Amino acid sequence: MYFAWRGEKGLKTKAYISLPVTGTDDYRERAFLIDKKLREWGYSVINPVVVCDSLPANETTHEQYMSICLPLIDMSDIVFFADGWEKSKGCTLEMCRAMQKKKMIVFIGG
Repeated sequence: MYFAWRGEKGLKTKAYISLPVTGTDDYRERAFLIDKKLREWGYSVINPVVVCDSLPANETTHEQYMSICLPLIDMSDIVFFADGWEKSKGCTLEMCRAMQKKKMIVFIGG
């Protein structure tokens, strides 16, 4: 995994992780790998996988998940978009929200 931008170590900036979930098998592992790296770099991380984990997956709609995730972007200072974001309906909505709120946007790959 590589990161296109690295924050200043020790800087307590809130970072949101945007990554494709629907149709992937490894989103949890990828989310926690990114989370770990961002924390090592000194970010306070808003990980939507952690936030949404307690919701009943079989009873929660995509729209309901997004009603939680989009306000989390409002709380962040920077949004990290993982590979494949542009093919994800949810990530695309998160990109629109980040741009609307003038958040710093960083693309990461892996």
